[in-house]
Amino acid sequence: MNQLQSYREWQHNQKQQICGVQRQIFVDIVNELLIINDSEVIEAVVKNNTIQVLLEYLIRFPWNNLLHVGIEICFINMLNNKNTALIDHIFKV
Repeated sequence: MNQLQSYREWQHNQKQQICGVQRQIFVDIVNELLIINDSEVIEAVVKNNTIQVLLEYLIRFPWNNLLHVGIEICFINMLNNKNTALIDHIFKV
């Protein structure tokens, strides 16, 4: 393997790490679950530390604007939610 091929493989791996389609899908699913606004769903979001994961994504991937927009929408939906347990959990994290 020459240097050009190894550089291309490295570059491809970096793009996958930065973009992360799976992370974007996770954020989209969380957003859809929050829109449902079911008490069991909200309880599962709190119990599984979903908010912590979203915050970690913001820190670990500072250049992924699309991911940040999805996370911002999640937090807007959380704050617009009338469930006080969810809002309390946001501010405890």
